[in-house]
Amino acid sequence: MKNKSIQKWSGSSGNTKKGYSIFLWLIDKGGRYAAYFLLKFVALYYWFFKKDANIALRDTYINKMGFSKSKASLLRLKNYIFFGQALIDKVTVALKAETHGLKIHRDGEHFFKEIINEGKGGILIGAHLGSWDLAGQLLAQLNIKVHIVMFDGEEPEIKKIIENKTGSVLYNAIYIRDNMNHIYEIHKALSNNEIVCLHGDRFVENDKNIKNLDFLEKNAYFPLGPFLLAAVMKAPVSFVYAIKKNRDFYHFTASKPKIYEEGASKLVATKILEDYKNLLEEQLKKNPEQWYNYYKFWNN
Repeated sequence: MKNKSIQKWSGSSGNTKKGYSIFLWLIDKGGRYAAYFLLKFVALYYWFFKKDANIALRDTYINKMGFSKSKASLLRLKNYIFFGQALIDKVTVALKAETHGLKIHRDGEHFFKEIINEGKGGILIGAHLGSWDLAGQLLAQLNIKVHIVMFDGEEPEIKKIIENKTGSVLYNAIYIRDNMNHIYEIHKALSNNEIVCLHGDRFVENDKNIKNLDFLEKNAYFPLGPFLLAAVMKAPVSFVYAIKKNRDFYHFTASKPKIYEEGASKLVATKILEDYKNLLEEQLKKNPEQWYNYYKFWNN
């Protein structure tokens, strides 16, 4: 399959308000497992009919990770199931009244206290591997003001639905817009000694990007913007992941915060990106079924 047929990511997750509402109702009335049951049919639909995502995942699993076609086929199905479960689980955690047996082990949580003690705020860079949103919610539960940077329209609906139901704010969303107002909002958050969470793995056409970064021994697309921002702000940087280990258990990890200060901004940004890329590659090899980039990620 030629990579040119894989669509680039547009900045929208493509999820619908109606779909979220159905799963929210199921979680509320029947619990997490009831939502999991419906998810099986949704995952099978994606496995058969979600063309662009299937092309992207086949390319990742077969051409980039070296899995057989049969193994890649199974991983695709597991991928859709894990992705759906991640959405269900973050709703379950947000509702708070009943977690239905969901357990989360935290490694590196003490680093966030170190970040706050430094007084410079902190930048957390994650990926679309595991449950990024759940990681953000966990931080909010630590009574730390959390801002999540996302594309305007990427995934506001589920946030609105949950907040309308619970009456509580999950986190503050900073939307990336052409007028660059998000830069001022991020700077203000860091000046207030707060936490800013970014994605580091979403390439967008015509944005600042690196198109030939070695990732799984292939040339990959990576955005430079999040890392350039971290370099300019000179705030502590930590890489975070929330990986699902089984139906009821997540493992949340955070790397030791590091301040990258020396050198020109672009050179520093490249260094941050290299550190981020190495850890992401390690996590992907361990958890290939939780890779949620459904577009052309590689440049070959």
